[in-house]
Amino acid sequence: MRTDEGIEIEGQMCPSLVLWEDTAPKEVMIKCFTDNGVLSFYNIWDKGTGRQSQLHTSGMLISESDNRLIYHCNDIGFDTNFDKLVFSIEKL
Repeated sequence: MRTDEGIEIEGQMCPSLVLWEDTAPKEVMIKCFTDNGVLSFYNIWDKGTGRQSQLHTSGMLISESDNRLIYHCNDIGFDTNFDKLVFSIEKL
């Protein structure tokens, strides 16, 4: 993920951030700062051949609940429940 004004995680500011499902904590609080209102993020994966994104069957399904957007991600493959990674974003 990336914003024009940076991302804060655990008290540190960075211009962009990559979280991996298998190494990130189950719950992470991230603060995103922006002047233009844009938060960019990609559904990426690495199965041993380098980072990949936006391939034929990859994607995200988005639902809304209260003040949150909930993203259900699939990396690649037709046999999916879009449960490879699930995360939510809340605008504060």
